[in-house]
Amino acid sequence: MPQNLWNDEDARGLSALEILAYRSRLLAADRSVVNIFGGNTSAKAVETDHLGRPVNVLWVKGSGADMATCATKDFAGLKLDEVLPLIARGDERRRDGGLPDPLPVRAKPPAPVHRDPATRLHAPPSR
Repeated sequence: MPQNLWNDEDARGLSALEILAYRSRLLAADRSVVNIFGGNTSAKAVETDHLGRPVNVLWVKGSGADMATCATKDFAGLKLDEVLPLIARGDERRRDGGLPDPLPVRAKPPAPVHRDPATRLHAPPSR
């Protein structure tokens, strides 16, 4: 049975993206829950873009990053208000199974992250 490793003190004051990276590492700390290098995690958040406007963002762990050691730089940020219409009209697939390029990525930079082909599965609205 997985243990609850969450620590409120460690999580206090973290941004939505930092909390996602934190809980991803906690999940991967138990290899009975997540295989080595495996797993994707995501979170939806309202972030601020470069002009100070609120933006609905989906953060998804990119391929090639181990969940056990992932950091905020390992997550791709997708602008949901621009991605959801693509999904609704069926444009979310390329021939290689990945997301279409160019996709409106990152509410604000860091360096780009390789988007996992399963990224689109994280985007549908929460129920």
